[in-house]
Amino acid sequence: MYFKASFYFLFFFLLNLYAIAPVDTKIFKIENNEFYIQNNNIQTKIGASAVVIQNIAGIETAIARVSVNDIQDEFIKLKLEEYDIIKQEALPRPDTKIQVGDTVRLNFLYDRAMLIAPNEQSYNEVEARFSQIYFLHPDILGAYMIREYKLSPKKEDFELMCSNNALGLIVFALEKSVVFVDCWSFSILYENEFNFSSTEVQTPFYSRIDGYQKVIFNFFESRVKDYYAYYKKLIGYKDES
Repeated sequence: MYFKASFYFLFFFLLNLYAIAPVDTKIFKIENNEFYIQNNNIQTKIGASAVVIQNIAGIETAIARVSVNDIQDEFIKLKLEEYDIIKQEALPRPDTKIQVGDTVRLNFLYDRAMLIAPNEQSYNEVEARFSQIYFLHPDILGAYMIREYKLSPKKEDFELMCSNNALGLIVFALEKSVVFVDCWSFSILYENEFNFSSTEVQTPFYSRIDGYQKVIFNFFESRVKDYYAYYKKLIGYKDES
């Protein structure tokens, strides 16, 4: 029984390691401002982010952000997105067009994430399980919310965290699973069953920050009353009936 449990743990660990690993491939067709790559058993999902890379003056340069729009047996179709993955206003953006033969890097920055958990123990358990991912501590988000007088994190707050800190994923610890969400499309990519040791809940999420307040006349800002209900609604997660 122990061997069987260990086998499944190792299997799902390796599966997730493969699922978030960056994959480089080439654009073979451009049609109606959509970009096609060969589907050579590529591990990806609808909504997954990627970047288009060109060699400019001998340096690999990300010139555009794209996302997976359609997956077929023989090809994967990508659509162009706003280029806002890494926010560096001081750096010029390359003025070049996407061409056939350009490199596409799928699962871009999927080894960097923010983890949202209901308590410290659950946070530590997920962090230990997915040690191949660098997790930006949620204190960063908490401090931002204090400064901006926010009581609950919104989609745009997560996008800002991702952009400012070069993250590719947001990971949410729910009651019995861990859900991986793309930073930019906010699409659910993967879900893994997880047995948490603690059922304690800290709102709006686990961090070492407290004292969240809002501007007195901001009637659109409210506290997170139910951790699980709030984040499920935010990411469009539906419980199995």
